[in-house]
Amino acid sequence: EVSPQVEFLVVEFPAPSKLTTPETGMGAIRIDRGSKYMAGLVFAHRYNPSFVMFFDADDYVSSQIVNHVSSHPVRSGWFVKTGYQYKYGDSCLSRLDEFHQHCGTSLIYPYDLLEVPAELTGNSSFLSIQKHTDEKYLTLILGSHRLSVMVHRSQGHIFQPLPFTGAIWTLGNGENHSGIKGRPGTIPITDGIRDEFSFYPT
Repeated sequence: EVSPQVEFLVVEFPAPSKLTTPETGMGAIRIDRGSKYMAGLVFAHRYNPSFVMFFDADDYVSSQIVNHVSSHPVRSGWFVKTGYQYKYGDSCLSRLDEFHQHCGTSLIYPYDLLEVPAELTGNSSFLSIQKHTDEKYLTLILGSHRLSVMVHRSQGHIFQPLPFTGAIWTLGNGENHSGIKGRPGTIPITDGIRDEFSFYPT
């Protein structure tokens, strides 16, 4: 059952690759991801958001994030420094340091830090987004979590690490474009972890 607080924006963008395997070239992935994130940013504008966080549908985030960011707003944003990795089908997790270097479910931006072209609307096409958005911005900022922190740092925007374990990266479920399978975990999935992340793997 979907919460009434959740809205879905459906886009009709072309697939990033015609390959039938999950291992797709990063160039195509970054353009696809960046374009979808831009569509989401345009859609979110109607709510006058203070912060936005991008995350993948198969990952999980801590219930502490919203309260922490609301209580400690910083101009430069936040990143998940420490998280968990979950190999699909396992009964345990593994701790992952420098989480933001591995998983895209890791960056929290002040909305006004992101560049949203005024020409775009809530139903802008893939081609329109390509036309009005700088390609490097789509690929290096929106399309790449690894490069985004570095590029922002060079511009004087230093993301702050969340002071708690912020997310769970799920691997080995057949939906990961990288093909990475994940490593066996050693951290038990406790009731506290289940409740904090709404994480109830089968």
